[in-house]
Amino acid sequence: MSTVFLFKWTNPGDLNTEGVKPHFEQLGPYTFSDFKVKEDLEWNQPQVIYFGKRTWHFLPEKSNGSLEDVVIAPHFPTLTAASYSRRMRRILRKLASGSLTAIMTISAISHLGRGDLSQLGDLLLWNGENTTGFYPGECGKVNGSTGELWSPYRTWDQPTSIFLPDAARYLNLFPKENLTIDGIDVWRYESTNLTLDNGQLSPDTECFCLKNRECPRNGVLDYGPPAFNGPFYMSHPHFFLTDQMYRENTTGLQPEESEHGMYVIMEPTLGIPLSLRGQLMISTKVVRDEAIE
Repeated sequence: MSTVFLFKWTNPGDLNTEGVKPHFEQLGPYTFSDFKVKEDLEWNQPQVIYFGKRTWHFLPEKSNGSLEDVVIAPHFPTLTAASYSRRMRRILRKLASGSLTAIMTISAISHLGRGDLSQLGDLLLWNGENTTGFYPGECGKVNGSTGELWSPYRTWDQPTSIFLPDAARYLNLFPKENLTIDGIDVWRYESTNLTLDNGQLSPDTECFCLKNRECPRNGVLDYGPPAFNGPFYMSHPHFFLTDQMYRENTTGLQPEESEHGMYVIMEPTLGIPLSLRGQLMISTKVVRDEAIE
């Protein structure tokens, strides 16, 4: 199952009122059944090529709210169009309108582990390429698991990586503790302040900051490149594990480690996850422009 929480912007009329911070109220959860299917499989040892398909169905009995709920929030397509129009001359901004629509089909190639078990479950190609095309250097490489299976015989000090197709990048989770669940020895990996770093803490992730775009502070990622270069950003929910500036400039958000971090509990010998919680918050930057109606 997948759960979605929405944030209602309760005071949009005060956007330009000095001293008033945006206030948000969390709504949900809205719960959906989540069916994942790999279609058109082509077996080519040691690899398998497939098209990923996901289908969601709303589950009202497991939700706190309905699909008829009214939620006040920034309109993402309009903000993207406005972001593009700011590159135009002032008179052309008045004429710019409309929205962006796209359908994306993603193909992937994963390693089956034949001949090298250390690569079992690793994503090798995404849309036929070993790089995403959105970020330079190591940041643009297709890297990590799809979150369903990891390579076996892991070492304790080795982070585990998950590739997020929608974000066109990987995230690292770091070893936290050894546990025993139902008699099974497992390792727990968690997200840290390095998971969504932009180079402020680790030079290895500096390449996620693009020269032609404003780089956010630690804990917030620029989600614009794979999202039509719109003004969108990704973080832990409620700005958990982010630079304090983001929390100081909003009200209503309440970050908690027990609720808003990510983790995977894995049996390390076989690389099988027993439990996994992955969650991210998508935010947008709203800028008033008198030249855009």
